[in-house]
Amino acid sequence: MSALHEHVSCELLLTNSCNMRCGYCIARNLPGPPMTREIGRKALDMFVFLAQGAKSLEITFTGGEPLLEFSLLEELTGYAHERAHEAGMEVSFVLKTNGTILTQAIVDYMRGHCIKVVVSIDGTPAAHDKYRRTAGGRGTHKVVSGNLLEFMHDGVSCVASVTVHPRLSRMVLENVRYLYELGVVNIDVGPAYGTVTWNGN
Repeated sequence: MSALHEHVSCELLLTNSCNMRCGYCIARNLPGPPMTREIGRKALDMFVFLAQGAKSLEITFTGGEPLLEFSLLEELTGYAHERAHEAGMEVSFVLKTNGTILTQAIVDYMRGHCIKVVVSIDGTPAAHDKYRRTAGGRGTHKVVSGNLLEFMHDGVSCVASVTVHPRLSRMVLENVRYLYELGVVNIDVGPAYGTVTWNGN
């Protein structure tokens, strides 16, 4: 009997907590504590079981801000490697982050485990800082762009994720061009949703 699928993917929401207060965030009011190690392991067990027969797995760590739970991410990455190996599958990882938290240990871990890092950055300083702010109301572009470049400089595979607010929709090309000129070649663009209203105007 042939496998139902060759590649499967899942997302693990490590925490609803975040060190930022982005104006269009859909997760800002979600309740609940961070994921426990037990729940994370059980989630991976279930995922591997459901993926039986696949050749490869992709696991995405998200939040909130998942790097607030970096030790949990490390543990679950190691456990996922074990479970995937036992099941005869290749495994890869993606981290979705707001890009404000960076240490050498994080850089080394991402590079050492070939984890693709998706950094939320909305383009130019003006566009990014319009909605992507700290809890204290400060813009974050300088920190995020610097950390993104450091990841790239240190050999970490990176994607820039641009969230388009309706009020900035006419700046999409400008923001993408800015990131490309910054040196980013992999850029995802998607609309803000859930907390904003789009119309045909």
